[in-house]
Amino acid sequence: MRMLLLAIFAFCAHALQAQTTLKGTVKDPDNNLVPGASVMISKTKVTVTNEKGEFIFTGLAAGKQVITISFMGFETSTRTISLKDGETRVVNVALVSSAETLQHVEITGRKESGYKNTNSFIGTKTATPLKDVPQSVSYVTKEMIQDQQAMRIGDLVKNMSGINQHTTYDDLDIRGFRTQNNSRYRW
Repeated sequence: MRMLLLAIFAFCAHALQAQTTLKGTVKDPDNNLVPGASVMISKTKVTVTNEKGEFIFTGLAAGKQVITISFMGFETSTRTISLKDGETRVVNVALVSSAETLQHVEITGRKESGYKNTNSFIGTKTATPLKDVPQSVSYVTKEMIQDQQAMRIGDLVKNMSGINQHTTYDDLDIRGFRTQNNSRYRW
């Protein structure tokens, strides 16, 4: 029994001693800390840097590990490091800025202030003149909504062709297909 306890104690002591740790900080090219950067080690463990740009991994296996740091607006940094059993390694990383462009956003307004609309985004995802849209489109302008003081869907669809209201609970027929009231879609 005594030998068994001694063996368990020796195993636990070795396991505690073999605690390999990797920690460090992530900075930008101007030497500012980068909070929220993603840090991944050997595609198995992932963490995010804290408000001081620091990260820490504990309980790592000894040997070669690949550390990958990424953050929006910076190039991804990858390093291969060799860890020894029981070692605490500090790795400080300075990210390099990258010039990434996102899709452009186009904001379009209309100068009309009446009930007539000349363009539609329905069916084409671009501002297309209504006469060129390849399908039948109905619309209600903000001026019509304000003038009629429309508060419910039923108040709006009475101006649209192909839509009939069955009850006051917004049960609608849209070109032959019936929709039923669903309180999640109330305005």
